[in-house]
Amino acid sequence: MDKILTIIIPTYNMESLLPRCLDSLVKPQCSEFLEVLVINDGSKDNSLSIARKYESEYTGIIKAVDKENGNYGSAVNKGIELATGKYFRILDADDYYDNKGLSILINELENINVDLILTNYRKDRGAQKVYFKSPESSIGHIYDFDNVDIDSYPNFAMHGITYKTSILKNNNIRLQHGISYTDTEYCFYPLSYVKTFVALDILVYCYQLGRPGQTVEISSQIKSVASMVKIIDRMYYYLKDNNIEERLFKKLRSIFCNINGLCFMTILCFDGSEKNMTLLGKLRKQIDDISGAQDIMLGKNLFGVRYYKSYMQKKKKSNGLLYSFYYKLVKKGVALSWAIRDKVFKNISHNIAGK
Repeated sequence: MDKILTIIIPTYNMESLLPRCLDSLVKPQCSEFLEVLVINDGSKDNSLSIARKYESEYTGIIKAVDKENGNYGSAVNKGIELATGKYFRILDADDYYDNKGLSILINELENINVDLILTNYRKDRGAQKVYFKSPESSIGHIYDFDNVDIDSYPNFAMHGITYKTSILKNNNIRLQHGISYTDTEYCFYPLSYVKTFVALDILVYCYQLGRPGQTVEISSQIKSVASMVKIIDRMYYYLKDNNIEERLFKKLRSIFCNINGLCFMTILCFDGSEKNMTLLGKLRKQIDDISGAQDIMLGKNLFGVRYYKSYMQKKKKSNGLLYSFYYKLVKKGVALSWAIRDKVFKNISHNIAGK
């Protein structure tokens, strides 16, 4: 039977969480239109054995795929290569799907033919649950993707995206090997080939936060600055070297600015070494070189390079409390003028110095 949806699960040392992930796809019901590829990325624990157990129990639906370790991007690439479903989604092994939502999505996919479908997702941190949904006015309407403003969709992220598989296969979409944060590339490169779009009011992805070692934890971000820079560099040259139509350019530029924002915050708030400050100087030049990017960065309140470079040159050391304050400030999206912000920072610095 032809598969409607392929879900790939990049997996590395997730033996404790993989059963929950797989159970969310097959219990209480399991669709014959579903293909689940568990991409074991060289795990050293029992992840592969668990995947094979589910494969034997759900023959024709779940398949265990073993490969050498190559990090997240290589696992996604293998999934794209092997996928047979008409549509394609990613599910991280430490997360899970809302089973009811998945069933509704599969039913919807049988009756539509678009390049990109956006569904809702939820971020869970303990008892705290935050929902990311498409604007109500856009639900259920098929749009020409040229006319879609992705910045108006809070759920535009890997967790909300379903691509038509042919978009990924026919255009040789490949993520970088050996680095983290390549889910940003998954949101970026296929957009050049998307023509039609629909948003559905279905909760599918349940994104779990708070696990030690997650790439979204600040300790992992600090260690992965080099990965962010590789992603930024590739996007920068893509934007510079291709003659991209303006409406698509704006979408890609937005994603480019988002990953820059993450990199800037990580360095400025938590690892303001002289080496990293020099690196930010390079990234800043790239931002200046992409039309409109600087205005976006300023608008998002993520562009404090001038202030912090001056601060580092004077103090010659990282001020952890000051950076933490800045991180919380920008994460909340508080818009302060530079004059007010500098005054706040100077007061904090003065108070710290006096202790």
